[in-house]
Parts: sequence; C-alpha cells; structure tokens
Amino acid sequence: MRRAAALAALLAVTACSGPSAKAPKFNPLATGAATAPASPVAVPETGRSSVAVTGEIALRTTRDFQCSFAVDDFFVRGEMGTVGGVTVYLSLNVEFYKRPGRYAGRTQILVRRISVDQSFYASWYGLRATATVLPNGDGADIEVSALPPEAGTQSTRPVTISGHVACLGKATPGPG
Repeated sequence: MRRAAALAALLAVTACSGPSAKAPKFNPLATGAATAPASPVAVPETGRSSVAVTGEIALRTTRDFQCSFAVDDFFVRGEMGTVGGVTVYLSLNVEFYKRPGRYAGRTQILVRRISVDQSFYASWYGLRATATVLPNGDGADIEVSALPPEAGTQSTRPVTISGHVACLGKATPGPG
C-alpha cells in the first residue's frame, strides 16, 4: 500500500514538472506604489442621499457619493460635509458583494473627520454593519450602526450612522 502511494506521488510530481509542463502565467506587478486621489470627487451640496450621524458628532447629509465595485466588494466614498469647520468623510465597503441585496454583518463603515492642515483627526469604525445594496448601482441603505471611536485618533465617544447613500452616477468597476 505504501509503495502504491509513493508511486502515485512520484508520478504526480513528474507529470507536473516534466518537459511538457507549462510555467504558470501571472499578471505583471505594478512598478510604483498604489496611490489614492488626493481629494474626493467634488459633488453638489444637495443630492439624493439621506444619511445621519449622531453621537460625538451630529451631521445630516444629502450629498451623493462615489460608488464602485471590485471582484467581491461594493464601495461608497465621499465627503459628508463639515462639523465645526472640519470635513467629515464616509467610506463604506460591502464585503463578499455579488449582486444587489442585503449584506447582514458584512459591511465595514469608516467615518473620519480630518482638518485641512491635518492637525485634527478623529475616526469611528465598524466591521459588522448591515447594508442593502440597491439595484442598478443606485446606492445602498445603511441600517442603524454604532461605530466605536478608533484608538489613536481624537475621537472619544461612539457615533451612530444610518440612512440612504445615493451614488453619483452609476457604480463603476474600480479599485478598492
């Protein structure tokens, strides 16, 4: 029995490494570091969204957001407005995205508040939020989600976020 197993292993190795075996082909690696845009896409102050943040900061926005998707992610990113003169940004990532529908506990949400001179940075982050991605790339609905303050930032208390995020145009394929 051992001889048969050893012979099968030897044949498998030989078959994969013999003269007829082809070397695997990989996509070429990028030559430079990945970069993100220096600033978010400019959007009108008023859009079709209806997102509310309460808690340590309070903000309501109707601005639309930049939406994109990758192999198994649906992304929403953009500027929500300002609180006390400091800009607030939203990043949402629906993990394991395949098609429109509800993704319970599979949505990551990041709310950041960053001053232009970067002297102030506060952040709140949740890994297991729930969002429903709408058909036709129209956006997503965020169920009420509590986001704890992120350690190492100037945030001190949680925030709660909920509402509808509308996409600025149709969601497009793009980088994460």
